[in-house]
Amino acid sequence: MDGELMAVARGCGLQGWLASKGRLSTFEPRKNWPRSVEVWEECVRYAGEIVPGGNISEAQNWLVLCGNYGTGKSHLAAGIVMDVAMMGLPAQFVPWVEHLDAIRDSFNGRNKRDVATPELMRTLMSPWLLALDDLDKEPASEWTQKTLYKVLNHRYNECQPTVITLNHGLDSPEVAAIMPPAVLDRVLERMWKVLEFDGPSFRSGMVLTA
Repeated sequence: MDGELMAVARGCGLQGWLASKGRLSTFEPRKNWPRSVEVWEECVRYAGEIVPGGNISEAQNWLVLCGNYGTGKSHLAAGIVMDVAMMGLPAQFVPWVEHLDAIRDSFNGRNKRDVATPELMRTLMSPWLLALDDLDKEPASEWTQKTLYKVLNHRYNECQPTVITLNHGLDSPEVAAIMPPAVLDRVLERMWKVLEFDGPSFRSGMVLTA
């Protein structure tokens, strides 16, 4: 069964430790961050109720995880992807910075995986559920804004469930730089909840301010 889970994880775009450990069931709430229990419970609820026939409406089916580095945002986003995939629905986890690099490389044939630009864009648009990880780690540019608009506008129009992880809040200057008003407006309209990760880092034990 472990081999089957690993195959599902890799098919969903999970790599490294996220492929083997990125499950909702392996997230460990911590005593030094009491709200971690609530955050985990809400992610479990989202994964269970986002499916067709669940209690989350198509009109508001996006989830935003934002806050400190090292608090488990990627872990929980990966866990949601895995839970949905195990239910037989197409789900994909995409590290935003790495995927944008792959798209750039595909323009001039330098893509190491020999994947064409249209296929890389389909990875962002076709999955029923998509998790975009670390959306605000890529410096803002006209091209990145336009690419993000294409992706989120498509998913907005199709009412496709979307999970976004950020190191800054939706009202921060950093997010405003990558999400022009037309993009942010779509996120806010489709949003089910924003979950704030304000605990200490798993890696350093510190409360970090991005």
